[in-house]
Amino acid sequence: EKAIAAGETPPAEKPVEKAPEPVSSGGMTEEEVSLASSFKASQARLPWPVRGFVSDHFGRKEHPVLRGVIVDNLGIDIQTSNGEAVRAVYDGVVLDVTDMPGMNSVVAIQHGDYMTVYAKLQSVSVRPGQKVKARDNIGTVAADSEGTSSLQFQVWKNTTRLNPEQWLMRR
Repeated sequence: EKAIAAGETPPAEKPVEKAPEPVSSGGMTEEEVSLASSFKASQARLPWPVRGFVSDHFGRKEHPVLRGVIVDNLGIDIQTSNGEAVRAVYDGVVLDVTDMPGMNSVVAIQHGDYMTVYAKLQSVSVRPGQKVKARDNIGTVAADSEGTSSLQFQVWKNTTRLNPEQWLMRR
């Protein structure tokens, strides 16, 4: 056996060299890592979750009526028809289904370390833990008190909100 110099680690105790942790060390499974990677590669190519047009854009801006008031949209609002079917934009697992004041029913779908959020739903047809495929129906859009129907759509990477318009395919 080879002698070990002072301060040197014996060969058996040397850490095994591993490939760098893919995408995130957040304890994701290989399937989740693969999903996150393919989701990222789909930027600007995701299908729209509903038919319609963007009625309120992402980010901070001045309120259209109240001077000096700043509003912050965590996603985009897509105005559509009442009761319009809402579809998942990508394969994933339903993380949560909840009701929120002002947002009606909300569905969050996990795509590895990415997440899409669909809010202002009238009805929901998925449950937490359920696997969904791109274009699967997840619910329907609700109408607000004025009769306007719009979906609030958000894209997140971990805790960072992203501009959904940069993820959806151009029309």
